[in-house]
Amino acid sequence: MSLSWSPKLALGVTRVDAQHRRLFERANALLAALGSGNGEGEVRRLATFLNDYVIRHFQDEERIMREHGYPEYPAHRRLHDTFAAGLADIGARLAKKADTALVLEIHEYTCRWLIEHIGGADRAIARFLARRSPSRTSS
Repeated sequence: MSLSWSPKLALGVTRVDAQHRRLFERANALLAALGSGNGEGEVRRLATFLNDYVIRHFQDEERIMREHGYPEYPAHRRLHDTFAAGLADIGARLAKKADTALVLEIHEYTCRWLIEHIGGADRAIARFLARRSPSRTSS
């Protein structure tokens, strides 16, 4: 499964949209590394990068929610925590043995979550921010 960024996924928050596009790129790079026969080290490096980037992205997104008084922040943060824990679990298993099935699992887990999360929970943040401040795109 390849993941393609689409303008319809844009939330209108410049920094968050750029991070979402980068997450899509890294998830696809992970799959490409596997498909090209790159070594386990490269696959592990990409998986670690993806995990670290997700954490930084969540921190930025959560900061925006707190700064703007987003009322669903606690529930949204739980979604982030659950995803990060699942990604870390897969990454820990990948560190022990980088096999094709596990790399595909991490890729599918990430792709499915990105589409569902951006299209649902993150879109709700964008609607909230648009109502509060039409100039939110610089956040």
